[in-house]
Formats: sequence, structure tokens, C-alpha cells
Amino acid sequence: MKFIRKISLLVCALLIGLMANCQQNEKTTAYTIKGKNWDEFNGHTFKLGIGDTTAKGYHWIKETTIKNGKIKIKGKTEFVRNAFWRVYDDNGKTRTKGFCILEPGTFSLDLKDKRVSMSTTIFEGGKYNTIIFKEVQESPEVKAALKNYFDFEATLTEADTLGTPNDIKATTIYQEVPRAVLGKYNALSASHKDPYVRMLAMYYCILSGEEMEKIASGFPKEFNDNPEYILLESTIEERKDFSKGEQNTIGSTINFFVAKDLNGKFFNLTGKNGEIDHPRPE
Repeated sequence: MKFIRKISLLVCALLIGLMANCQQNEKTTAYTIKGKNWDEFNGHTFKLGIGDTTAKGYHWIKETTIKNGKIKIKGKTEFVRNAFWRVYDDNGKTRTKGFCILEPGTFSLDLKDKRVSMSTTIFEGGKYNTIIFKEVQESPEVKAALKNYFDFEATLTEADTLGTPNDIKATTIYQEVPRAVLGKYNALSASHKDPYVRMLAMYYCILSGEEMEKIASGFPKEFNDNPEYILLESTIEERKDFSKGEQNTIGSTINFFVAKDLNGKFFNLTGKNGEIDHPRPE
């Protein structure tokens, strides 16, 4: 009888441990990010970060050294999150950067083309990475805008330096690329059947505070404790203030634009919440 009681107690303990482990796994789920074709950045540091509500506006959660043209990061996350990544050289200078969705399972982040930010990386795998990035990149509207730009870019010569008529024309043509991307994100935010997709996509769209608030009003109540929703609420209030004319305060949202930096590279501020008014991530 004593032996039977010991066996029974042992089985109970194992069951309790298994139940506790299952409850933990429901809240925290493992993810793996892989990547290839990063040979140009061998030896550099790849950092993965997410937004938060601190004064800094973000924090790093993982980092790895790029070896043999590959990256690999493993971790756990309680929520599916918008995330950003940076590659830093030995001097702490940013070499390249981009975005991804932190979600359960494995997905690939393969380096492709650094000429235009919209096509820097190829996403493979991951439900939300596929919807938010791959399907947007491969949409007919975005592919057509990219083709128009690359076709014109191929005609440029060394004489078409920064500020020349052809350079200005190239900038005008390129503006259609992020506009096409923004159009896709606006559509995802407004009408996708998955409320989580709508919430994630709003990070990359250009909508007024009132438009965003209307969309967010249809989110399920369980979103209230989600970090992405909390950050979204702050963005909504900032954009509502902007529409009232409070345009010169820290944290206000500026209108969409595309321009070139001093090195002739295109840039815009879409999806850079938390990076502009705070110290640059280093």
C-alpha cells in the first residue's frame, strides 16, 4: 500500500508539473529567426528590438554575430509583436536595418537587395510576417512601382548627380513605391478579417487619429493588455493632437514624404515611431 501511495503521489506531482508547463507555454511561445545571404556583414552584430512605453521608446531583446553569411536568433515571446532589427559594425555604426514580426515558430529573414528599403529582405514562413511583409512586397501595385523605379534607375549616368533633373525625376518616381506600400497597409488596417493583422499593420500605415481610433474600437477586449495595443493607443492620441493643430510638440506625427539624404539614399519616416524623437538605437 505504501508503494502504491508513493506511485500515486509521484503521478500527481508529474501531472501538476505538466499542467503548469502547459499554462506557461500558453503565455510564452518560442520563436526562431533564421537568415542567409548576409555575407557582406560577417562579423557584425545583428540586434532585434521591440517598442515600449519608456522614455527611450524601445529596448533590445536579442542579438547575435553574423557568421558565414547567416543569422540565427531564438527566444520566447508572450505576444506577437512588431519588431525592428539593426546591423551594427565594430564602430557601432548602423549598416542596414529593417522590420519583422516577432511571432511563434520559425521564419527566415534573407538579405536580398539594399538599393530600395521596400525590398531589402525576403520573408519566408510565419503567418504574420507573410501577411504584413511578404504579401505586401509581392503585391502587383508594389511590384509595378518598383519596376518603374528600377527601369528608370538603369538609365541614369554618372552625370545624374544629386539635384540634377534626372535625379529629381528618379525621386518623384520612387515616391510611388512607399505610396503603394502605404496603400496596402492602410487596406490591411481597415479591412483585414484578422483583428491582429489590423493592429500590427497600423504601425506602418498613414491614417488620422480618428481613423485609427475607429478601427481600434472593433478590436476584442483581450487586446487591452497587449503591448502593441498600448503603444497604438499612444499613437492614436498623438495623431489626434496633430489634427487639432498641435504640430510642433515632441511626439507629433508629420505628413508622409520621401527625400534623399546627403549620400543620395532614399528615406522616409513611415514606421519609425519611437526612433525619431528619441536617441537613435545604438
